Amino acid sequence: MINKICIIFLSLDICLSLIGCGTLKKKLEAVKTEPEGPAPVPKMHSNLWWYKTHYTYWRYWEEELINSLSSDNPQKQIRCSTEALYNLKKMRERLVEEKQKELEPYIAQLDSITKDIIKKNITPGYLVLLRGNIEKHKRQIDKQFRYSKAWQFIKADTEKLPEQDYE
Repeated sequence: MINKICIIFLSLDICLSLIGCGTLKKKLEAVKTEPEGPAPVPKMHSNLWWYKTHYTYWRYWEEELINSLSSDNPQKQIRCSTEALYNLKKMRERLVEEKQKELEPYIAQLDSITKDIIKKNITPGYLVLLRGNIEKHKRQIDKQFRYSKAWQFIKADTEKLPEQDYE
């Protein structure tokens, strides 16, 4: 009788050790939580910094648009024109009212170019004209709105913008 009880306990012990109690161990173990640090504080930049950043991005995308017109890649042309337009509009937000009005015709011109590219109304003859228009557009904005010339027309940092950008 004692022999049978020892055999039963021994076989039960072997079965439990083979099966394991992993779930029971998980239930009994304390969950380690990482201490939460302070929330990241958004870094505010000056309007001059944002203007320089958007100006640099605009120049890059406009140059890429000029280069992409020589290739037959409509997606890249659309991307370049929309990014250039976006950054030109962001530049406008950083300027004072009078200078914003001077930038409006250039934004409208780039907007119509973007719409033409999206509609795919580009024939080889129109492509040459379009390239010339974009190069002229880039030169004019470069001449009038380069940050070394436009820095005195950038809004003061105390003014609240409609939507402040964060890094």
